[in-house]
Amino acid sequence: MSINASKLCCPSCGAGIDMDINGKKNIFCPYCGTQFEVESNEITINSNINKNIYIHKRYTDDAAIEKERRKEKERADAFATTIEIQKLEYKKEKRTMIICIGMMLLGFLMIALVGIWEESEEKSKLADGYIKIGQSSKDMEGKNYKVVSEQLRSAGFKNIVTIDLEDETWFLQNNDDVESVSIGGVTSFETGDFFNPDDKIIISYH
Repeated sequence: MSINASKLCCPSCGAGIDMDINGKKNIFCPYCGTQFEVESNEITINSNINKNIYIHKRYTDDAAIEKERRKEKERADAFATTIEIQKLEYKKEKRTMIICIGMMLLGFLMIALVGIWEESEEKSKLADGYIKIGQSSKDMEGKNYKVVSEQLRSAGFKNIVTIDLEDETWFLQNNDDVESVSIGGVTSFETGDFFNPDDKIIISYH
């Protein structure tokens, strides 16, 4: 079936074209820009034009829908990836926080255990008759030897010997200052150290 009409169908894209074609031999498709010839004012157009236009439009619409669907999927995938990254970062931060808290608790526990052990050790030493020195060897140096000797005797030490170094010269006067203290052969000790009350103490002084 054929009809005469002034409505054309673009041979390239299939779009329907409504225009005045009187006296025109060449026209351009306003949709795709394709140029084609028109031989006479009486154009024979196949009755399938409308069908072709419908098919073209449907194809175009389906392609646009598919393109939009893909964009939506890409956006959804990107959002899901962002959420997953945030979840991983949150888990990492949570794990790090748990580790830090665990280490702090472990540190406090160790300090408490050390304190308990030291207290228990001190009680045990005292129960066995040992004496806590109460001052370091550095603290005793430079003090008057009589004062140091009396402090040690008051603490419970029994065997105390004092030695005068007899090193007085014209520029170094004898002022009875402690040079060193040895307890049971130990010359360097701290305030928390324990000694047997029978340990020999030697106080050397100027």
